[in-house]
Amino acid sequence: MKNAVLGGGACCGCMGMTLLIVGLVMSGVILQALETRLHDSLIIKPESEDSESYNKWRDPFNHDPDRAVKYTKIYMFNLTNLDAVLTSGDVPNFEEIGPYTYKVEAEYYNVSFLNDSTEVFY
Repeated sequence: MKNAVLGGGACCGCMGMTLLIVGLVMSGVILQALETRLHDSLIIKPESEDSESYNKWRDPFNHDPDRAVKYTKIYMFNLTNLDAVLTSGDVPNFEEIGPYTYKVEAEYYNVSFLNDSTEVFY
């Protein structure tokens, strides 16, 4: 009976070590595959002009009404006591104005790659 318990423990230990090693190896393989895919999707190359990443960079909004629209909010500040600041050195008093909201649209034209595709001009 004692040998059966020890044998079962050794078997579980071997199984646990095997699973640990397989898990470590697979995590490295999965991380490498994800890194490769991310690298390939972020690099914009001239030979990949039909690729999804190139097209998204060149025309991010693609004139598609269903795509997300990017807005930028800008706040400005108005100095309300300029004369007092300049003449008597008073503390500046600023009034916040805004937000001014702008819809951001961009598309790149006449795209050309130079210096072994390390520089992009548009």
